[in-house]
Amino acid sequence: MLYGTSDKTEQFKTILGVNLAYEIIKGLKISTRNGIDYRNSVDQVFINPLSYIGSRQAGGKGAFGEGFRRNFNLVSTSGITYKKRLDLHDFELSGFIEYLYSNARSFSYRGFGLDDRLPETPKSITVSAGFLPTISGARSNSAMLSYMGVGRYTFNNKYTLTASYRYDGASVSSVPLKTAGMASTLSAPTGILNRSIS
Repeated sequence: MLYGTSDKTEQFKTILGVNLAYEIIKGLKISTRNGIDYRNSVDQVFINPLSYIGSRQAGGKGAFGEGFRRNFNLVSTSGITYKKRLDLHDFELSGFIEYLYSNARSFSYRGFGLDDRLPETPKSITVSAGFLPTISGARSNSAMLSYMGVGRYTFNNKYTLTASYRYDGASVSSVPLKTAGMASTLSAPTGILNRSIS
């Protein structure tokens, strides 16, 4: 406690990740990557009613408040890749599905007119017409589902042609895929590989 006030946060946090890959046949592989981030936080603020800063609060007798926050995030990417080489020709095709999900919710209150005999407890709060606690909270929920395709062709380890495609569907409400968009790219860089320089 510093100058009659204290601000504390207790947090439980878990991060989990899983990466898996399996080759079905030679050149054909499936893979998946998944991650979860979960956080649960409890906040507490106490302003001593006998301190100077406590006398500056509503009602002049300190304040006590608590808040609860929960955040959950999920990332999942799964796909299939096929590679093949025929003489001077090298092919690679990949397709992926990516899912992103985020959920957050919070709630807090702050009460005034504290009983100095009961520090750091909601029991000390005076609840009356003149000492109404303040309450706040929020909730958010969003998701994105993406489809991606990538192709590569290399000739004689020198010339490479690549192409990619991506389709995104996003939601900021309980209804998935509320908006959607797409993008594609095509490039044909040239390079010299495995060439000796005399």
